[in-house]
Amino acid sequence: MGKGIHAYKKQAMMERKQREDEAYRKLVEEEKKNDKELNAYHTLVNQLADAVLVLNGYHTHKGEWRKKRD
Repeated sequence: MGKGIHAYKKQAMMERKQREDEAYRKLVEEEKKNDKELNAYHTLVNQLADAVLVLNGYHTHKGEWRKKRD
């Protein structure tokens, strides 16, 4: 890289950009982790709700829960 004030400014801008990029990458990774945890929780809650419905005499018909006839 060259010398002088312009070179220092350019280097400072590049370093700032690298820090911002790294911070953004960390944020994206954290969001992915949160999404995985939320999806796992959502799946568990749906399985629990399905189990409760089945235990209470319901079944699915064309994607809808219906009470079994006696």
